[in-house]
Amino acid sequence: MAGRRPVLEDPHHINEVFASEVAGAGLIHGNVAITFASLRFDEGPEGEPSKPHRIVVNRLVLTRQAAGQLVNTLQKLALDVATLQAETHHKN
Repeated sequence: MAGRRPVLEDPHHINEVFASEVAGAGLIHGNVAITFASLRFDEGPEGEPSKPHRIVVNRLVLTRQAAGQLVNTLQKLALDVATLQAETHHKN
């Protein structure tokens, strides 16, 4: 099967993660490590506003090859978004 990638299986029990920010990124033994975070609010004392806290929600470690694929995918997505915004702007 030279040149052909195996079929992608999509098990439905895998959790999805929402992150509101990339809290950090770096290299670990040549792999790209990314930490994602999100804001959460604790219930404060009655009558006082809730206070936000930044919480780590996921850590992702990618090989250099997978990190390159992610960069390429995000660049294509950014181009699609820019094209859509330009089309929408021209219609208005």
